[in-house]
Amino acid sequence: MQVGYFLLVVGIVMTNLVLLVRVPRRGLLFALTLVTFCNDSLPWELFSTKRIATLFEVAVVLLCLVYLILIREDRVTALSNSINLYTILAIVFLVQMIVFLPLSHSFSYGVFKIEVFAVQGILPLLAYVALSPFTDKDLQAVVWSMGLGAGLMTVKVLVTGNLVTVSLAHALVNPDVIAFGRYIGYGLTILVVAYFLGKIQGLWRNLLVLASMAVMTTAILLVGERGPVVGVLVSLVVTTVIAFNHYRTRVEYLYRFGLLAALGALAILGTNWMHVEAARSLRVLNFLSQIPTLGLSGSSAGRMERYAVAWQAFVQSHGLGIGTGDFAVYYGSAYYDYPHNLIMEILSEQGLIGIVLFLALIFVTVRQLGLLIKTPEWTLSLRILFAVWVYDFFNAQVSGDIGANATMWTLGAVFWMLTRSAVAESLGVEWSYARVQGGQLG
Repeated sequence: MQVGYFLLVVGIVMTNLVLLVRVPRRGLLFALTLVTFCNDSLPWELFSTKRIATLFEVAVVLLCLVYLILIREDRVTALSNSINLYTILAIVFLVQMIVFLPLSHSFSYGVFKIEVFAVQGILPLLAYVALSPFTDKDLQAVVWSMGLGAGLMTVKVLVTGNLVTVSLAHALVNPDVIAFGRYIGYGLTILVVAYFLGKIQGLWRNLLVLASMAVMTTAILLVGERGPVVGVLVSLVVTTVIAFNHYRTRVEYLYRFGLLAALGALAILGTNWMHVEAARSLRVLNFLSQIPTLGLSGSSAGRMERYAVAWQAFVQSHGLGIGTGDFAVYYGSAYYDYPHNLIMEILSEQGLIGIVLFLALIFVTVRQLGLLIKTPEWTLSLRILFAVWVYDFFNAQVSGDIGANATMWTLGAVFWMLTRSAVAESLGVEWSYARVQGGQLG
């Protein structure tokens, strides 16, 4: 069964290589999206250190920058996309994380957090700048890359899970199982939103999409994480509320929702029928046992305690923050720890300065999306990426630290890097001023 997984890896890599040869810029965009959002879907467990995955991601980013400097003729157009409010705020946020580092009593964790945020959030953001501005075909490549990465992670969880257990047993690497569920959630979000918007045509395509949803939901349940499942539902609700006028009747909406609910029930039942490792079975049972209490027991109770401690740290620092990475020490943990809520993490560690910068980033992103809705750029691909951003934003409030949620910062920047239409120009939407003629960016 592992052979199937590795054949899929080879297939995706070969597809990317062909795309690189035929359309270099779009091939780089495909590779950049894969390593930014679904890097762990690749078989890095075969190597003796997880650093190889990070080095590969940095290498792809560097290739994008080399393409900008040495190959691309319209580099001024790309560089113009870096001069926007979002990119400036993101870089200023990174700088203030560094400024707050000397205040921390957990200097090593602070450095690690800054490193991860810079490598997995800011560097990919700059790489997207190097490849911008984006047409709808470019956004389709981003969606396909994200979806294929999520599909690959699904197969990895369902078929080659022993790679993870073997690597743990030999202490070779420490795979982030929580991230596995989140990666799969990217693909599930893409399929669910496309299905609900009625963009899947034909009976067999609909059946294939529904079957893929069920398989991905099963894989997330096997990982045992609640955040990705709830995040998909939240992104679905937000996206369909905005696009509700695309439905002919509310009956169609309820019909689609009923089908998804039935698929979810089948996925839950399927996890009990499958012969899986005891550890995974326990994680599924733990997931199901917390549904009646809405998660207010177990790990969620621990999160509520961390929220209270984070707020206490904010108050006792008089709103100045206790320093990047210092929450772990303040909480009394002997290892890296965080509130599992991005807002509370920033409040406690960077205080009012950090939270103002973060809320400003969210505000300008929402404003930009509000303007995009009124333009021809509001295509299916952009709606899906908006849903993924909502999914990432939700997960950032329930799981991981700022480094683990770096992809949200990267994706937010893409909304500022689109080709500009006449309608957008009349609205004054703040992204690339260059009108891209057909084929110029290939």
